[in-house]
Amino acid sequence: KFRAWLVDEKRMLHDGEIHSILLDGGKPFMLHVGYFDNGKPIDKYVYIGCRCVLMQAVWKDINEKEVFEGDIVKGIDYSTMQPYTIEKVEYWDDSGVCSCHDLEDIVVLGNIYENPELLKEKQ
Repeated sequence: KFRAWLVDEKRMLHDGEIHSILLDGGKPFMLHVGYFDNGKPIDKYVYIGCRCVLMQAVWKDINEKEVFEGDIVKGIDYSTMQPYTIEKVEYWDDSGVCSCHDLEDIVVLGNIYENPELLKEKQ
């Protein structure tokens, strides 16, 4: 599953709004999207990069909510058994290993695009 953040519109698109992902050399480079904006249907192609960020679901949190790249989560660090308050989910490599791979009992709090203030709280 995927979702995409449209930078200019400050809008998160979810599965039903992403019609197709166009590949170049096996890597995504453009999305065909469709959504409603104030009741007006929008159907367009968007380049992935500075104007659109594509995110893939990594797994589910303890509430069965999908965890995507760019999500802000809290959980327990099982190596120390201490609460880990806030972490930005990101991939380290193509193997699917993620920045919060050592956390358990993860709960999604929001994401870096719609809730950037959550990361500021950590500092």
